[in-house]
Amino acid sequence: MNIPLTKKAYLVDGERSINLYPVFNAARKVYEFLNCEGFEQFATLSGAAIRGMWVPTNDETKMIVVAGNKIYKVLTDGTKTENAITLDTSSGLVEMSDNGTQVMVTDGTYGYTYTLATDVFAKIGDADFPGGGSNTFLDGYTIVCKPNSQQVNSSDAYDSTAWNALNYASAEGVPDNLQRCIEYNQKLCFFGIISIEVFFNDGGSGFSFSRLDGAVVGFGLAAKNSLSKNDQALYFLARSTAPQGERVIVEARGLTPKIISTQGINELLATLTNTADAEGFAYMREGHSMYEITFPIDNITLVYDAKEGMWHERKSLDANGNEIRHRARCYAYFNGFHMVGDFETGNIYKLKADVYTENGRMIRRKLITPEATDQTNNNRFIIPKVIVPMKTGVGLANGQGSDPQLMFRYSKDGGNTWSNEKQTSFGKLGEYNKIVKFGPLGQMRRINCELSVSDPVEVKFEGPLIIPK
Repeated sequence: MNIPLTKKAYLVDGERSINLYPVFNAARKVYEFLNCEGFEQFATLSGAAIRGMWVPTNDETKMIVVAGNKIYKVLTDGTKTENAITLDTSSGLVEMSDNGTQVMVTDGTYGYTYTLATDVFAKIGDADFPGGGSNTFLDGYTIVCKPNSQQVNSSDAYDSTAWNALNYASAEGVPDNLQRCIEYNQKLCFFGIISIEVFFNDGGSGFSFSRLDGAVVGFGLAAKNSLSKNDQALYFLARSTAPQGERVIVEARGLTPKIISTQGINELLATLTNTADAEGFAYMREGHSMYEITFPIDNITLVYDAKEGMWHERKSLDANGNEIRHRARCYAYFNGFHMVGDFETGNIYKLKADVYTENGRMIRRKLITPEATDQTNNNRFIIPKVIVPMKTGVGLANGQGSDPQLMFRYSKDGGNTWSNEKQTSFGKLGEYNKIVKFGPLGQMRRINCELSVSDPVEVKFEGPLIIPK
């Protein structure tokens, strides 16, 4: 009998992984669990939270970052320049896009432009500017959603400072206010509270985009900041067409939405204190398209891997060692590295698989196997010992992690109660043939196993737990 690490039904029958993500090993035909990336500090801006990061399309030598009410230019060596002009707001995520020469910044109320050639940052003063709702760029035009309305406006061609009040349209397929606009597959997607409409460039005068016939999608955007784009797909926290409809997490490829949240995640979403504050971003790592969504009030971060079609969680620790949401709030790929901004401080970090702390702070990794049973012998079985296939001999030369420890406990009642925790070494540096095992565990009818590691070393669980006969 073996105990599988996953049944691909996250949060069902106790299955859970924190700061570990599953990858299918095609050669061995098993799922392995690898450690999620740690943080290496890249730059420190103001003491305020990072609100947005953007790498200009035609200039990858700089990254434009908003922290608090300040905007910065950050270079590839981590040096930064703070602009003298500040935003009128100091909290909440901002949105950014660029037209090749100007970066457009909107904060939900106001709009600003950052001119790349001169480093001039300025609030948009055009009287026809509709307000700083969501923004995106397509075919030479910056597109903005007018706050608290169904209206969208376009700038003059390649000039995000110039606006004409007549260059607008309304997303009226369903009478709901717009939350976000985003370019997707050379089309404009307008996300309302209970629907999504798609526009294309028909080359007309004034507002150059028209609604695509029949392209009204029956999901709304339940959290404005949950929307992200990656790997030719859109990801977001959705709700059904009823204004208070059920919340689910959706992937949309083309115009076809698909619910990707498992039954367990859907049940979790129904219990959360607040889903409207959800924040999401997406990135590609080693061929894995990751979508990360955080619910700040509830301190929960969920991550979906589109390649595997599977979920895991990420958690950080606060200064007192308490588990909180993942610190990563927003993302940019810059200077060959995956960069994330801290939700609480002005720190920007490199996401790195071979870094095993978060800027020096411990990462606590945990894997709970789904419930396992044995249909023979009247559903009773005895476990003399459990062997944990994992990468061994990964200890550090000295200090914490020189003799890394695996903690183990188990539940015989579906996770309601747990055994006392046991621990064993999984190999000092070079102990590659170490066998990691626990036992005896006794007789039971069902079992969930919990494996956890806090040492700053590589962690890799290499397949089902083995119960020898």
